[in-house]
Amino acid sequence: MKVLILSADEGKTANSAAEAIAEQLAKMNFASDLIDALIMVPENGDMLAHWSHSRAYLNLSRRAGQSYLSEERHAAHALYRLCALGADALHIALEQGQYDAVICVHVFSCMMMTAVRRKYGSTPPFFFVATDYACAPGVSELNANGYFIPHRMLFADFIRCGFPADKLYATGIPVRPRFYALRPDKETLRHELHLPEKGRIVLFRAGNLYHKHIGHRALSLLRALPENISLVVLCGKNEKLLHQLQDAGNDRLIARDFHVDPEKYLFASDLCITRPRAVFCAETLVCGIPLVLYRETRGVEAKNFEFLIRSGVAEGSWSWRDVIQSTVLLLTDEPSRERQAEAVRAFLPANPVEQLCKIISRAKPAQP
Repeated sequence: MKVLILSADEGKTANSAAEAIAEQLAKMNFASDLIDALIMVPENGDMLAHWSHSRAYLNLSRRAGQSYLSEERHAAHALYRLCALGADALHIALEQGQYDAVICVHVFSCMMMTAVRRKYGSTPPFFFVATDYACAPGVSELNANGYFIPHRMLFADFIRCGFPADKLYATGIPVRPRFYALRPDKETLRHELHLPEKGRIVLFRAGNLYHKHIGHRALSLLRALPENISLVVLCGKNEKLLHQLQDAGNDRLIARDFHVDPEKYLFASDLCITRPRAVFCAETLVCGIPLVLYRETRGVEAKNFEFLIRSGVAEGSWSWRDVIQSTVLLLTDEPSRERQAEAVRAFLPANPVEQLCKIISRAKPAQP
């Protein structure tokens, strides 16, 4: 079996899920190619990438059901028209690659496959992998063979957003196998990463987002932490934030740029603070690290936030002061940590990527 994995995220979170699927397919002795679908529309790829991460796009899905579909309809049609410009190039790639199935790990790539099916008729069976605990903007335009969603408790929400119930699979968010690995010795790992080998560490996954207050927030968090706790801030490719924190001159504050092995920092830490990006959160939960969320946007991330808080697997708030209080509470109160850990054990599906790939392997080939 040969599978095409289509992302459209320029190295962001969807690519992590795509890589997890590619690794699992290799374990099953299936061939796969991972391609960024945005290259199919070179004139408009930058525009789509901007839309994917803009506040306008993230803010679209404030509600569920019919109101959700009404709210996003105009934007979804516009996005679909942009994605459809890549249909011809994608059709050629499908014919040349002779793929048996296609996995779309972003709504834009699934829009593109939908456009191929509408224009050319027959396509390999293709599937959409939802990497948010909510319906992403644009789902009303999709026409896939199946849809993989992050959790069984989201069935009703996805059905209200227009997904056919008989094509929904609650497999969970794909997470790379290395996040499931047995925890290495923490002191050895910290030595490798040049982190403090004694005391506890709070990991702040600030990512590429730059908010004018984010550096000040990191410093205010550090001031609130006990003296034996260090703060490690992962700044991604945000050089401005990296330099700001490195210039702070505090030995308990360690700022790092993009790292290819984020699981090492998770395993080396005692608590993680992050935006409610669903893939980041799933990786943290799999590693068994207490999770605190902070919000910067509405829309999809807000729904991730609400779902994870409601499920009891994370603490969090709009208020940074409350985020600090939740962090200190989880660090100092063992019963609070245990309650969250119990909720995580009940929440996580069993090996999502393995379940997903088994379903893909049973997909019937396209009819000529």
